[in-house]
Amino acid sequence: MAYDIDGCLGVDVTLDITGDTSPNFPVGKRSRQSDGTEWVYLKASATIAQYDACVSVDNATTQGITSTLGLRGMSICIAQQAFVSGEYGWFLLANP
Repeated sequence: MAYDIDGCLGVDVTLDITGDTSPNFPVGKRSRQSDGTEWVYLKASATIAQYDACVSVDNATTQGITSTLGLRGMSICIAQQAFVSGEYGWFLLANP
């Protein structure tokens, strides 16, 4: 089981992966895990399906990627669970 290696207490991306309506961590917080994955804690600004590619619009909110947003050079992340607008959760940034 992977664990946070950045020293942030309480991060467990397997438990906190589903959306909450109030944040449990600072929005935009990144977490590197012992298995080499990197995650970011964001608020969904639209409905997002499981495994959708998303963009971090302002390093606080995210939504599904579109051709318009993709051209802006924003960070791309993957939703590991489905989210509805207004939910917070961990989104995958890197998986080696």
